[in-house]
Amino acid sequence: MLFNLKFFCFVEKLFQSPDDKYNFADESFDRFVWAGKKSNVKKSKNFGNFQQKICFLRFHGFNFAPQNTMSEEIKILGRCEKLFLRYGIKSVTMDDVSRELGISKKTLYQFVENKEELVKKVTTNHFACEHLIITQIIKDSKTAVDEMVGIAKWMNNFSKNIHPGLLFDLKKYHPESWQVYLDYRNQEIFRCIFENIERGKREGFYREELDANVLARIYIARVEMFIDAEIFPPQQFPAEKTFTEFMNYHIHGLATQKGIKYWDKIKTSLYEKQN
Repeated sequence: MLFNLKFFCFVEKLFQSPDDKYNFADESFDRFVWAGKKSNVKKSKNFGNFQQKICFLRFHGFNFAPQNTMSEEIKILGRCEKLFLRYGIKSVTMDDVSRELGISKKTLYQFVENKEELVKKVTTNHFACEHLIITQIIKDSKTAVDEMVGIAKWMNNFSKNIHPGLLFDLKKYHPESWQVYLDYRNQEIFRCIFENIERGKREGFYREELDANVLARIYIARVEMFIDAEIFPPQQFPAEKTFTEFMNYHIHGLATQKGIKYWDKIKTSLYEKQN
């Protein structure tokens, strides 16, 4: 990945700014090894929100490793998430987790009492990370259309790594974690899409008569359909194609002529990237 100066400036600001919204333990660090280059970042008393900021960089694809500063729990949660995404939840045992982490089960149980607690911590941590990422996408988007495409694109990229049975496992075997997912979906994702529709109406990209309350719920239902491997087998329906077709369908259902014109410009570049 090419080093992006604008993004680095944002990251430096991110790590030096306070964020009291989340109740994660504050930590600080001296240095990141980032894309093969070392980058010094000043310490700050208001560092805060360390866990989510680490997730933000990880989910943006940066190859980095904090040196001797990231807590063991954060590392465990990140690696466990990768296991669950790859193999599903039910098939991964605590023996598998300890083996993957290279630690004993006794050490693992210092961080969690059982698998149920581990799954809940991983789920909670994931959605805290996702919230931060989506918030930044919204802040960086010039228009409601850019915002909608940016959010959908990130979710699409992430969904490509989800094991087909993960949500089923979560719902059937881990009800508390499933509730975390439902709360995030029905509150945060709903709010995000609702506000996007209202923004688009103000900007003249979406039609005035739209009921954002109804359409935000329809959007959520559609997105879940796209990660159902029985409806869209990945071998037959590559994620890039379904993403573009879904966005084309979604934007045309919302947009004014001005919005469709703007979408057509974005859509052309998306199709070019597929080919």
